[in-house]
Amino acid sequence: MADDARERPGDWGDERPDGVAGRLDDRAVSEVIGSILVFGLLVSLLAIVQTQAVPNANAEIEVKHSQSVQGDIADLQSAVSRTGTFGGTESVTVETGMTYPSRLVLFNPPAVQGTLASGGAGNVSLENFSAERADTDSYIGTNPNFTTHAVSYRVDYNRYTDQPETRYEYGVVANQYDDATRIESGGGPVSGRFITLTMLRGGLQESQVRPASVTTYPVSAPAQRVTVESPDDRPANLTIATGLSDEVWVSKILRDQLDTNATAGTNVTDCGSLNSGSTNAVADPVEDDGRFVVDCSYRTVANGSNELTIRFEQNQSYRLGMSKVAFSAAAEPTDATYVTDVSPSADELVVEVRDRFNNPVERRVDLTVERADGSTEEITTDPRGRAQIQDAVDPQLDRPANVSLRGSSPSDCIANVTCAVVEPPGLPAASNIRVTNVSADDSENTVTFTFENQGSRDTNMSEVQLGFATQRNERTLTVTVGDTLESCGEITDPTTCSLDQEDVTTSFVTDGPDAISNFTVDGTTYSSGIGAVENRDPVAFTDGSGNLATLPRSSTADVTYALDDSFTLAGKDSVDLSVTVYYEDGSVATYSRTLFQEDGGSG
Repeated sequence: MADDARERPGDWGDERPDGVAGRLDDRAVSEVIGSILVFGLLVSLLAIVQTQAVPNANAEIEVKHSQSVQGDIADLQSAVSRTGTFGGTESVTVETGMTYPSRLVLFNPPAVQGTLASGGAGNVSLENFSAERADTDSYIGTNPNFTTHAVSYRVDYNRYTDQPETRYEYGVVANQYDDATRIESGGGPVSGRFITLTMLRGGLQESQVRPASVTTYPVSAPAQRVTVESPDDRPANLTIATGLSDEVWVSKILRDQLDTNATAGTNVTDCGSLNSGSTNAVADPVEDDGRFVVDCSYRTVANGSNELTIRFEQNQSYRLGMSKVAFSAAAEPTDATYVTDVSPSADELVVEVRDRFNNPVERRVDLTVERADGSTEEITTDPRGRAQIQDAVDPQLDRPANVSLRGSSPSDCIANVTCAVVEPPGLPAASNIRVTNVSADDSENTVTFTFENQGSRDTNMSEVQLGFATQRNERTLTVTVGDTLESCGEITDPTTCSLDQEDVTTSFVTDGPDAISNFTVDGTTYSSGIGAVENRDPVAFTDGSGNLATLPRSSTADVTYALDDSFTLAGKDSVDLSVTVYYEDGSVATYSRTLFQEDGGSG
């Protein structure tokens, strides 16, 4: 009995009441199951986040990148335009690719790689234009052809599937979707009487995730405008290779350039919907609406690309500016094409060598001069492409000199594109015009230039351009004892803190007038349909009978420009103003002035 009552090792738990040992075992199992359930819940939550939230967040990131890169292409368009217009290099950054933000324990798709590239070569041609100057006409009359390239950006996102292909050509940035095309920036090659063609050299290829730095280099720039004309017996045409449809060109890009007669009573959607389908279409020159595109045609050529032909109103003059821009500094310079006379006076005979874009060849070029007495001389231009000719004109025989590129015949200048006849003209009109006074009336929003024509001939103002009009408001900070300035601490005595004038005066630059609405010359008002908008192409202003403004010879004239928005000259306010005048002989002058209260502002 004593042995039976002895505790047996290992059996003590068997005799505990209420099954305590069983409950302990059950609790341990519950904790394991709970952990498994929590883990499973976390895995499920992560799976939901991975399959739904992450893709949606990535799609939003992709849309924002698409919008950002479209802005970068617009910046590239502006850089190309500035290089072609003013020369010099420009650099922009294009976010060609993108990466996704890192996410802990979550997976992202691979980084996106976009491609920015120039496409295949396309043709640009001028047909049936003539030039105002005979030497320029000898080249323009050959119906010259050019080569250019468009630039496109393509990208394939992982989630965003409605991304466009962004395309840049002829100053236009367009987003091409599957079912529509949207113009993002730029105005196209035609603006009123101005035809602007910036050809692009190929060779651009950027395909990467990291941002790409793109630099524009002038091949032929800055663009030098020349006056060309469309004859009255045949249409003048501009033909361009394009990747955009004729519906986009007609209904969006050229819509504001289509002559009123060509669009009257029609729903303009493409070239075929214009009124003037005739090859001899001529708009009414009396009713000048500032629009000179009268017709167009669109076709697919043999290599599968598209060509658009723009037809201009006949018997009109236009200002043609061409340039070429590259994306590499290794681009070959343009060749010398023709010689033109740019003599400023009878005492200084100067010729200029130009390339096929009508721009000076800025390097040394060898020329041959055939003098009036039959003798010849070899000369070389300066780095600007110009050469001065001494004693080129025989004052007794009054015979001109012939100047040609070395290797061509100077004796046949009439038929020779590479040759110019140098005949000393009078001084250009712009050199005879002086500004003797500038005044303003901020209550009437007008600025008056007093021009003095010191020449012996009346001078017509063919076009006017507003460069800029900027309002400046100057305010002075008054400091008294007790004031606290970050740079001085607390001011206990005005002599303990010395402030320079620039420290206490602030100039606020605000938007000024945006356009010249009209102007008057000695009481006669001259206007245009659109006004001279700030930093845009110059505009022709005429009176009610279509006449240009005239500055009489050997006299002064007040030219009062009416601005479309108010400005103030009270106190220390001022306005920076720059106006460029294009004279009928082709010369140009820019007049800039900062106006203060003493120039006519209100007190």
